Amino acid sequence: AKRGGGGGGGGVWFGADPFGGLYGDADVEVLSEGWDEVTAGGHIHGTGDEAMGWSGYSETLRISYASPALLSLQPSRQAVALVERLAAGGGLGAASLTEQLFGPSHDGVLRGGVQVRAMRPDCFASAERVLRGMAPSALVVAGGGAAAFAPAAS
Repeated sequence: AKRGGGGGGGGVWFGADPFGGLYGDADVEVLSEGWDEVTAGGHIHGTGDEAMGWSGYSETLRISYASPALLSLQPSRQAVALVERLAAGGGLGAASLTEQLFGPSHDGVLRGGVQVRAMRPDCFASAERVLRGMAPSALVVAGGGAAAFAPAAS
């Protein structure tokens, strides 16, 4: 495994070449903070209130944060515009990245029309996915602010 990411600590570990898991067909491929197939890519969530009759049903898109820890940008005008908007305000936190990728345009707020693909959660796992989904088959050892994952002894 190789440690990736920017200077200092780096929050990403590569067990294999990460480029083999990218599709390259979207302006941005981003790691989702979701912990399973449904939460990683987002889903339509519906709710109903029978007392309201025919107008008592509503739907919304539920998505997890897009993680700035690992993302791939294609050399497109839309990707450049995304980087410029992030640099101009909000920074590269998960909340501002998610807002720029999935938030609606309104009033004076513009979005770049970026095509987004959530990275496959079976190839690119967030810490949440590892701890919720893979932890039953792994031993988590933490020390000095780092965590290591190894197969659990049977």
